[in-house]
Amino acid sequence: MQRIKFIMIALILAISFAGCSKDSEQEATESYTYDKLLGRWLVISYYTSGGYFVPNSDGEYYEFTSNKQYTHYYGDVLKDVENGTFLFESKTYTVVGKDPRGWDFTINVSFTGENSATFDIKGKTETQSKTVKVVRQ
Repeated sequence: MQRIKFIMIALILAISFAGCSKDSEQEATESYTYDKLLGRWLVISYYTSGGYFVPNSDGEYYEFTSNKQYTHYYGDVLKDVENGTFLFESKTYTVVGKDPRGWDFTINVSFTGENSATFDIKGKTETQSKTVKVVRQ
């Protein structure tokens, strides 16, 4: 009888330790997958309807933080700010932004270096969509 109690206690402990390590592993993996995106991304050029990029120097940026919040600052000309939450799919390099006002967006990220990328941004309407080159500050 004592042998059965000992085996049951050992099984319960083994299961609880396995559950703890799995949670820690999942948190570490999620943090790592977001690292590639985290930071402030300064918009350096816009893709035009003419098929080429034009420089941008008004200070517009996208910022993604580890608590899954984003900020989009429209720059010194418009001086407007959007804030919300985001999810990042590390396998497809896709960002899904949720704006509290319902102006949700999707960004397909093409990394061209550790601190440079192209953001293909799709909003709810065609006028909310654009392609920009960015660098991490």
